[in-house]
Amino acid sequence: MIFDQMKNAEIYENYHEGFALGFAFIRRAVAENLPTGKYELDGEKVYASVQEYTTKDSNVFEAHRRYIDIQCIVSGEEAMESAQLSNCTEIQTYSQENDAGFYDGDGQAKLIFKSQDFAVFFPQDAHKPGLKVSEKSTVKKIVVKVLV
Repeated sequence: MIFDQMKNAEIYENYHEGFALGFAFIRRAVAENLPTGKYELDGEKVYASVQEYTTKDSNVFEAHRRYIDIQCIVSGEEAMESAQLSNCTEIQTYSQENDAGFYDGDGQAKLIFKSQDFAVFFPQDAHKPGLKVSEKSTVKKIVVKVLV
């Protein structure tokens, strides 16, 4: 897992061939205030979604096998927990169609995201997004999916 701010995104752009495209889209989406929806960047290799929602009191861990998540907060604040997938117990069988499995476990890191903060979650990183910080709030977030 990587946790950082967009001002430092260039550091990570060469980690994976899809990261540069993903971070460029995040910059564009913020600058142009793109509406919610799905955006194809490189077919199934890299795509993104702009989301708006209200944070929750609780959530379950999720993990993906085919895609790496880059999650960036545009506005609002949200807490996310992260844990090593190997320390979690599967509660909903992995779906290849949705590239998601759902898990129970204890978070090993709790991160507080504000505008321009991002995280990169790899397949071994279970993550619990969308959590309230102190009160429920509206969040605008960009999630980029990068094929492993």
